[in-house]
Amino acid sequence: MRAPDIAIDLGTANTLVWVKGEGVVIQEPSVVAVGTDSQGRRRVLSVGAEAYRMLGRTPSGITAMRPIQDGVIADDSLALELLKNLVGQIRRGLWIGRPRVAVCIPARISQLVERAMVSTTKAAGAGNVYLIEEPLAAAIGAGLPVAMAGASMVVDIGGGTTDIAVITLGDIAVSTSLNWAGDAMDRALIEYVRGHHDLIIGPASAERLKKEVGWAIPDPPSGVLDVRGRCALTGIPRSASISSLEAAAALGPVIERICAAVAETLAETPPELSADLLDRGIVLAGGGSLLQGLDTALRERTDLPVFRAENPHTCVVEGAGRFIEFAEQLDRRAAL
Repeated sequence: MRAPDIAIDLGTANTLVWVKGEGVVIQEPSVVAVGTDSQGRRRVLSVGAEAYRMLGRTPSGITAMRPIQDGVIADDSLALELLKNLVGQIRRGLWIGRPRVAVCIPARISQLVERAMVSTTKAAGAGNVYLIEEPLAAAIGAGLPVAMAGASMVVDIGGGTTDIAVITLGDIAVSTSLNWAGDAMDRALIEYVRGHHDLIIGPASAERLKKEVGWAIPDPPSGVLDVRGRCALTGIPRSASISSLEAAAALGPVIERICAAVAETLAETPPELSADLLDRGIVLAGGGSLLQGLDTALRERTDLPVFRAENPHTCVVEGAGRFIEFAEQLDRRAAL
């Protein structure tokens, strides 16, 4: 069987894999659990969901690590283990040749980081590797008319990065990338709960808070969630009730950073493209875009229509998969 085309969204929080003819086949946390052998050498114990369950719970000698930071590879060897494991999950039978692979990257990274992404992907078994900026992939996956002369704007909020871009004629005209995204929201909630309730909570509890009572507007509907953790004063396990108003206050600085970056990107956009956005508005993508009230916050800040992609979690990797089909015809992104 000929090796199928593959697209990979190697995110700080989660890694998604798309296979041609099958769609998105893997959605796993970008986490690797590592231990040491008798000679002190690092040894991978598990990856993905199993490793994620170990975050904050690992015994002595075992560490759950994230090899992707701010949307790029921070630990080459662990990223390679993660990719090999995921590719191994989708490999059925003997492949003829190596697959063409599209890898999503933040909008603004250095050539050195690009080369690291390519070399790691090839080491995991890829043939030709194509790099595609995440906001462009998101626009393709969301069904926006990216090849047309008119402009489209995408705000892709992942775990480690928020990528903002204005796209026209199949390319990015203006873009911004910032390290304020889903993980920053979680950290803000962790710090708030500790500072206001003397309670230390972990990433999983912060994620629950964000999803269930988190809001991007300062006056959200009432809601309360009980979270459990360790008392910062006594070290004894206990719980606290966190209101949606408190969660919104904690998230406020992160939301302000994202809204300000969107406004700055709009200010840099050529007038002809800005005019198109009055009708087409802004499309939100990425898991972080699911924060309640985010569309309202951006609408109030920009006076533009704001829409959420139908498939915010998967549109980036789906767009990258479609990109492979015509990537070789684009001078901008030749096979690497």
